[in-house]
Amino acid sequence: MAYRPPARAQRRAALPACIAALLGLAAESALAGATHVVTSCGDAGPGSLRAVIADPGTLSGDTVDYSQLTCSNSVISLTTGTIAIAQDDLTISGSKSVQIIAKYNNGERPFTHDGKGSLTFSGVAIGPSATTNVGYGVFGGCVFSAGTVALYDSVVSGCSAHATYGYAMGGAIVGLRGVRLKYSQVLDSSAVTQSGNAYGGGVLTFGELRARYSTIAGNEALGSGYYGSGGGVAVSGSAILEHVTISANRAGFLGGGIAADNATAFTMTSSTVSGNEATHGLVGGVALRSVASIAIANSTVAFNRAAYGEYGAGLWISTGNLGAAVNVSAKIQSTLVSNNGAATADLDISQTTYDGKTITFDKSSQGNLFRVPGAGTLPIGTITGACPNLAPLRDNGGLTRTHAIGSRSIALDNGANPNSESQDQRGLGADSSLYPRESNGRADIGAFELNQGDTIFNAGNEGCNPLP
Repeated sequence: MAYRPPARAQRRAALPACIAALLGLAAESALAGATHVVTSCGDAGPGSLRAVIADPGTLSGDTVDYSQLTCSNSVISLTTGTIAIAQDDLTISGSKSVQIIAKYNNGERPFTHDGKGSLTFSGVAIGPSATTNVGYGVFGGCVFSAGTVALYDSVVSGCSAHATYGYAMGGAIVGLRGVRLKYSQVLDSSAVTQSGNAYGGGVLTFGELRARYSTIAGNEALGSGYYGSGGGVAVSGSAILEHVTISANRAGFLGGGIAADNATAFTMTSSTVSGNEATHGLVGGVALRSVASIAIANSTVAFNRAAYGEYGAGLWISTGNLGAAVNVSAKIQSTLVSNNGAATADLDISQTTYDGKTITFDKSSQGNLFRVPGAGTLPIGTITGACPNLAPLRDNGGLTRTHAIGSRSIALDNGANPNSESQDQRGLGADSSLYPRESNGRADIGAFELNQGDTIFNAGNEGCNPLP
């Protein structure tokens, strides 16, 4: 079933200037160059999106704006190949009521950016599109950039990067130097190869991934022999996730939700990784291999599944091997890892070391619940063996889905607020009374804070499998 974002996210329209200023977009726009208006819904010809981008007068740093278009069937249908973008920096601003779709006989993606700067989309809906290659390998089902891809208040969905052999990377988006998401969704896309490895069903970058207030859901990375890594996201630079939900993604082998491999750092704050799957492999949720610095705070990793139970189905931390092993410094605070497992048994978190390297938890790590941990040391005071009684993933307010906790949950008031946040995952910062991070003078464990004025009974919440 295709993922559908919370109602609040579905209703979200293009941001007016006053709200854009509040979200920090106005400052970015102020640095932009000239604005060029698209006047035609056609695939080509005067005033079309393709023609305006290709116009010699459209320079690096400019904006191409189609937000005022009213198109038949509410689509801009691309039928003559990819839109090639040569500018180093370009912003495409539109309306999500007009969807950019691709219908090619040769299976080209909608946008190919050869510049080394940023290709930015604001208020844009892209997809469906299928990028295919009957030869060796394919990058990016809907958007490819040699630089950085940035989405603001945008949706990329229904994209496919499909190779007959060799790699398939970035089912929806590839940004070689980086990917930035803010108030956006990457949905229902796939990286698939019939003979080779697949990486990043939704997003792939070799640079920095920075995602805030966004959802990555319903994507898959499937290779031959079922090998695939990073069903939602694959990153090998660094990752910063804040107020993000990664859910219902699939990878053939490793990191159904997100895989960070040979990355310099991984940071996740007030985020949820839920219901992801390694269909024929080992880690359904978060796979962190050869990542030297890890910081996770006030997050929930739950209900992720793996085919085999050797590694933590929810969270796996590894020093790496084959010459890439590193010493890992991990800081995990007020984070809930529970209800993850394989067909044989639950295993929520595990650690693997190679070549004499170590995994060390920072002394400030505190207030965690790891229901079924594997071998290895744990942060001081970690709660184990207790069931948190989580509610199903759903719209509990805010822009992203979360798991509520019951009023009798062990997670209640046993967490911390190490980053001094005013709100939990749902909050936007404008009104701290809506979703306070500390509702009773102390934070709950996980991404969701139960407001002490509410009553959420454990009845109807998800239990846990019996411990062996």
